[in-house]
Amino acid sequence: MFVKLPKNNFANIKIDFNKEQKDYDIFENENTIVFVYGYPYSVNSDNWVGAEDVFNLYLNEKLDFTDQIDGLYSIIIIDKTQNKSYIITDRYGVYSFFYYKCEDYFLISDNIQKIITSLGSAELNYESIIEYLNFGYRIGNKTHIKGIFQFEGAQKYKVDINLIEKKQTYWNLLELAESNKISNEKFREIFNSYHQKALNISDKVSLPFTGGRDTRTILSTYLNNAGGLDKIKTYTHGPRYHSDVVLAKKATSKLKLSHNFYDLDEEWFKNLVSKVASNKEDFNGLNVFFDYIHTFESIEKEENNADVFLSGVLGNQLYRNHPIGNRAPNSMDIGNISEFIVNNIPSVLNFKTDLSNYYNKLFKNVSIDEINGQIKKSIRKELLKANGAEKAIDYVQYFLFSAYGANVASNSLKVIGKHFKVIGSFFHKDLLQQIKFMGINERTNASLQEFIIEQNSDYLGKLPYYNTGRIVKYLKLLTNKLSNAIIKKPLFPDPNLVNYPNSLRKHHKDFLLETLSYDKMKLKELFNEKELNKLINLFIENKSSFKNKKTFLFNFSLDKFIINLISLELWLQSIKEIK
Repeated sequence: MFVKLPKNNFANIKIDFNKEQKDYDIFENENTIVFVYGYPYSVNSDNWVGAEDVFNLYLNEKLDFTDQIDGLYSIIIIDKTQNKSYIITDRYGVYSFFYYKCEDYFLISDNIQKIITSLGSAELNYESIIEYLNFGYRIGNKTHIKGIFQFEGAQKYKVDINLIEKKQTYWNLLELAESNKISNEKFREIFNSYHQKALNISDKVSLPFTGGRDTRTILSTYLNNAGGLDKIKTYTHGPRYHSDVVLAKKATSKLKLSHNFYDLDEEWFKNLVSKVASNKEDFNGLNVFFDYIHTFESIEKEENNADVFLSGVLGNQLYRNHPIGNRAPNSMDIGNISEFIVNNIPSVLNFKTDLSNYYNKLFKNVSIDEINGQIKKSIRKELLKANGAEKAIDYVQYFLFSAYGANVASNSLKVIGKHFKVIGSFFHKDLLQQIKFMGINERTNASLQEFIIEQNSDYLGKLPYYNTGRIVKYLKLLTNKLSNAIIKKPLFPDPNLVNYPNSLRKHHKDFLLETLSYDKMKLKELFNEKELNKLINLFIENKSSFKNKKTFLFNFSLDKFIINLISLELWLQSIKEIK
């Protein structure tokens, strides 16, 4: 989708879009164009809200209709009689457009490359790129291209014919007072009702099921009311030995649910490179698409089995405080909270300990201290948007919401939305605001989710979790690193569902070296060639050192860096306007 808003005259505006893409809908008459991207639904009835519905709501209520809809969407309304355009984003920043603004026009698209093509050239934004290389996502609404930004969530933007842009926030994660807190039982009732709505507005519902807390919580809502179970289509992907697969097969067989299994065996990983070409542009370079290649393939296979997709994304981050766990800042000072986030969210430079010295010579013209300072500055800027924060942990929750919602969740859900109508199980405007009232132990112990599961389904409530937690996972990874170094093979099956770094080393070394060949790279001006090649060789050799905590954890940090880098390079190399 692409639209150009010219200065002084909106009369002849046309929106260019692919009419076959499922998450696009348009209504237009002589005076108005309404374009809906994504899947809004009515909070008052069991109906999706299309472009013509939005037009009628706009005629009657102007922009005050947002309290009647929820879901994942962006809406453009071009009112030619008023010479005004409005862009309304969903509350979560998930289904959001990108934009570029200059003196003479305003460009809007869901695809950064379309904006670049219209401009004819592009300049890289290294601030965004460095944040992405560290975390796997950028912070805030900037992109990797200077001048191109993303519309922020929960906003009503107005653009007039002078291209003056104004915005109004219509929802806030942290706005509720303690008096608005609801009981766990009330939460469960609303959560169950919400998922019943998903069933009511669908023919068939696709639910990826692992047996973990998030998908178990979702499935339990349908076991609480056995009607409609025939509409639930579950699937699981992974190596057949993996605990997710074993548990999912056991549970769905016991519950007599439809279930498909997609095996990620050795042959699948051998064919990995052939799958890259069709996926590398889906995330606009803003998320690590390499981590999702298996997800893309499963979604394509499931597309004909259902019309609605239930996603459990973000339950882990918001309801269980992952990946920070039971730690919290001890100060309300924004600078201290920024430092806390940098030290506690796993990243390349800080993977459970400060690893920045390993990358000290990697970057040209900028020191690691300057990079860390820039990252903290971006986090502080984001935290200043956390209106309503009353405790230090509120700021952390806001950052997890904005960083994961508008980046990680956004990119994956928009890919899914090309194949299904999408409902985010943990994206509910009223329930999300309740996390402010959850204590740190309540979150890390998953108390609310366990309550929902146990009350909804005796079977799922008593079903043991096969994945026994991060401690056991890392012990297995550590043991495998040791055994690989000593006897040249792992003692345990890989606890990761997918291990793309190992696949690149084992099956696709030539592809890796070609993609990250220094002279070919679009990011070569960022790096010192000698130091980059040294890191690439260390990644390929994969010779773990066990001298101390830092040397061991550097292996995981390096894996993350290379996967982040190759994902971004593949996207950048597909854009000819970037020299």
